[in-house]
Amino acid sequence: SEESIRAMWARPVGAAGQERGKPSETYYGCGWSVRPVGRQGKVNAWHFGRVSGTSSLIVHRSDGFAWAVLFNTDHLPGGKKEPAAEVAEAIHPAVDAVWEWPEVDQFEKLLK
Repeated sequence: SEESIRAMWARPVGAAGQERGKPSETYYGCGWSVRPVGRQGKVNAWHFGRVSGTSSLIVHRSDGFAWAVLFNTDHLPGGKKEPAAEVAEAIHPAVDAVWEWPEVDQFEKLLK
């Protein structure tokens, strides 16, 4: 429900949502890293996950676009970031570059 989503992304009370006595720019809600965007109560929210041998990221952007990635490795050669963190830097500009998204749900069509 909308109420559950608001609670999940709410700024925690007390020191957890503060930095030097002021609201922190980014905070950890109920399982999500959250960054408020603008004054309309919108947020960018994301969660990284890693289990030995895997790396994942799910993102919900303030513009309503959501995406997830899952890798079957938890590290990159040369000690670089985990794969999910590395790909996030490329996905946001790619999403921003799209002018028009399909209005038809193509899930069924693409699963065949």
